[in-house]
Amino acid sequence: MEYLMGLIRFPARTISEFLPFPESRTKAFEDDLLSFQKWLGVKECWQTVDPLLLENPDVLVNRKQRLVWCKVPKVASTSFVHGLLRISDGGHLIDNRVHRSHLHMILRRLMPPPRANEDVRHFAAFMVVRHPFQRILSAYRDKFLDRSEREKFRKFKELYGLSIIAKHRNSKQPTEYRDVPTFWEFVQYLISTPVWEYNEHWRPYYLTCTPCHYHYDFILHLETLQDDSEYLVNATGFPELAPSHVHATRSKTVPEILPRKNGRDPEDKEQPEGARFKRQDLKNGMHLAEKDLLFNDSPPKHHQEEEGAAARVSHINTEAKFFSKIRYEQLVELYNIFFLDFKMFGYDLSPYDTYVSD
Repeated sequence: MEYLMGLIRFPARTISEFLPFPESRTKAFEDDLLSFQKWLGVKECWQTVDPLLLENPDVLVNRKQRLVWCKVPKVASTSFVHGLLRISDGGHLIDNRVHRSHLHMILRRLMPPPRANEDVRHFAAFMVVRHPFQRILSAYRDKFLDRSEREKFRKFKELYGLSIIAKHRNSKQPTEYRDVPTFWEFVQYLISTPVWEYNEHWRPYYLTCTPCHYHYDFILHLETLQDDSEYLVNATGFPELAPSHVHATRSKTVPEILPRKNGRDPEDKEQPEGARFKRQDLKNGMHLAEKDLLFNDSPPKHHQEEEGAAARVSHINTEAKFFSKIRYEQLVELYNIFFLDFKMFGYDLSPYDTYVSD
């Protein structure tokens, strides 16, 4: 709790620096954050954060190439691990087919977090987000329903699954759920568990990346990842950051890349001295996201629109299937937990409020 309290004790000016919006909208964000404090039962305290609370193991730094990346699981993280390993002279590990989990650990060693009082303000910093509810569902399916990787399945079953079943199962379930929680049970677990105790795969962005404390020059959205990563590559000069693929959860589809609502201004001139990149405004997100993107092995261009539409229909049907098992009240409680993520990155309840039961 002390850690979470520290995260929301920051000077009001930080909001203005992070969110380049008109004063009226900035005030709205401040009101939202104060409401979140009240929800936590924390006394309002707008003061500078204790520097010790800013030490974040998920903010990884390549000092030679002046790059900072916040590693968020279930948001194209494996793809960016590959790219950053190649930049950090670890590409041979990928070619030697080292297991994905080991690659993640190796990158943490090659790109340790910022040291106390280390100045990385002039480094190119980026993070990737997706709709919070979609990320939750992706994490649930990957960690609890996917039995293809036996060790991973056993680990999450023993760490979380069995205890979730013991605490939240109140009726007999089909055979396939004999040793794994249902999505309803998983949501109940999230609602009843303190957010600072969450596993990294479903921990909110505001705790994983602490964007109110670190300035991110590039905030990529999975919904528009192809366009966003092209912008990142052009701005930083590292083609390795173009994702060759995004690790899929069970199914493998090649959807059409959705257009973004609001583009960035390519003529943005605000740039620190000595930096190799341009500053980027925080852009709005879209509620419909694709979770299984494969940019390699794409079909011919004239087939992409047809296959993309089919993939979106399948994806929507999958989401609707799982979210139809929970009530609207549960959805709202889940929204409150991820409230800051929704506000900061431009997401809302749609279309999930149409999937849930009354």
